[in-house]
Order: sequence, then C-alpha cells, then structure tokens
Amino acid sequence: MNSLRIIYLFVYFFCTNSTTWAQNLSDFTHKHKIQQCLIEYFEAKDKLGIVLLGEKDKNNGAHIIILEYNELDSLKKIIKKDTSGNLLSEETTQFNINKKDSIKDYLEQWNNKQIKTRKITKYREDGQVSSISCYDLESTDLKYRIIYSYNHINRLEAILTYDSEGKLTSKEEVTTFITGEIESVSNGSIPGIESCCGYEIKFNTSGKKISSFNHGYGHAGFADYYYDEVGLLSKTSSSSDLNKYIEYYKYDIHGNIIEEKLTRLELNTNITETERINTFEYEYDKRGNWVKKIEYFNFTPKKIVLRRFKYF
Repeated sequence: MNSLRIIYLFVYFFCTNSTTWAQNLSDFTHKHKIQQCLIEYFEAKDKLGIVLLGEKDKNNGAHIIILEYNELDSLKKIIKKDTSGNLLSEETTQFNINKKDSIKDYLEQWNNKQIKTRKITKYREDGQVSSISCYDLESTDLKYRIIYSYNHINRLEAILTYDSEGKLTSKEEVTTFITGEIESVSNGSIPGIESCCGYEIKFNTSGKKISSFNHGYGHAGFADYYYDEVGLLSKTSSSSDLNKYIEYYKYDIHGNIIEEKLTRLELNTNITETERINTFEYEYDKRGNWVKKIEYFNFTPKKIVLRRFKYF
C-alpha cells in the first residue's frame, strides 16, 4: 500500500460517522481476486435469543454498496444505493495503457438533482502522483486542482489545493523517512489566510498511523495508535481537555475485528468507566471472506451486514 493511499484511507474512514475505523475497513477488505462485492446493511432484531434480519438500515448512508474490480484486483467502480434501490452515487475509475493518468467519474444524487464530476489524476515517470484535477462534467469547468510537490530527491513534501481561479485554498506539509515512506502530514500556513485549526498525523516506516494531534477553537486533542505483533491495531489512546479515552481491539484468526472496548478516564476525578463494548460475529465462505457480520452494541444486536462475492 503506497503512502498516498494511506492518506486517502485515513480521510475516508475517519470522516465516516456511522461506524468506527475498524468496522469500516472490515466491510471493504477481501481475500483472493474478486470481480464484484455486493454489501447490504440491515437492522438486527433479537427474537427470543435468535438474531434475525430487520429493516433495511437507513442510518448507514447507503443501504447497498457495490464494489467492482478488474483482473489486477484494482477497484474500478463503486456504486451506492438507498433503501429503495435509488442510485446515490457512482464512482468509476479508468487507467490508460501507460498508467500516465487515471480518470474517476462521480455521479451523485442531491435533492433529486444529479451532480456529475470527473477527477483526472496524472502521474510522474516514477509512478508517483503529480496532480489531481476535478471538473464539472456538465459544464466541463475546473472545480479545483491538487498539486503534489516533491523535493530535489523526489520525496513528497507538500500537497497543495487550488480553486478554479488558481487561488491556494489548503496546504498539507509532508515529511518522509529515508526510505521515502511518509513520516508525517500536517496542515501548513497559507499567506493571507488565518487558520484557527490545525492537525498533524505521524506514521511509522510500515505506513501505519502512530499518532495524531489536532487543535482549534481553544481545544486540542491527541491520539496514539498501537499495533500487535502481526501489525493489527490493538489499542488507541486519545485525550481532550477533560477526558482520556482508551479503545482496545481484538481479532479472529482471519484478522477481522471481533471486539472494540472503549474506556473513559475523567481526568478531574481519576475515575475510569467503560463507555461501550462492540462485538462482532462472522460467517465465512470457502475462500475465507466473511459473507455475514452481526454487530452488537453493549451485547445488543444492532446491525447485520451481508456480502456477496463474484470471483474470477
């Protein structure tokens, strides 16, 4: 997994509010080459100790997610639908023959209106990303452009975002290890723009996030991430002005999350309480991919996720 994809996964999964990072990642990972994965979300019902499928889950954002892959196991299409089967969004990726650029087309439904955008990613000769440009497909006008800046030894040092007029709107500063892997990402200052918020994310040489810091509006938050001997996230520790939170993770033999336990330490009283315990049960197919997941919140079944695979 390259460093730029690590940044993408961080933004995608941590900005999704419906579930935690570990739960989200479990939904989208698989073993062996597949053509398609269809994911469906349902509420869970406890009937005399038996967990049954309930109503289609309306709180997940999308009831159905369809992932399509090519022969190289690269994701080429993501389709999201609501509980009525209506299209919410569609993302299509195309690579040209020489891998000099890729095209992502997005179609989203907002208030019965379709919004179509296209992102064109260009690559350098060494395969690293050079730029990402986003266009409105109806008007073909530029919406924004992201530039990846490298230093004299071809190490990524900044990610710059410009609006359609060429004005710099955001800046991320990047440091790297000697091996070239990303060591940290933080927001940089922009001339003429005062920012009240900031953040910094640090990674280890394996590309795993080990710490984060954010501040804004008079508050600050810190988090540290710990991994077991096989590289799975085992514990997170985060703190704010008044509390310290520690979350523990357990996995099954397939590497899927089976327990998340969140504890809170109130710093003023030094009292520790268990906030919640999420547990998970799985059913697997013959190739080791889970096809059913039951999610429990404090030992009460809340959600059932079904997955159907088509293999090459």
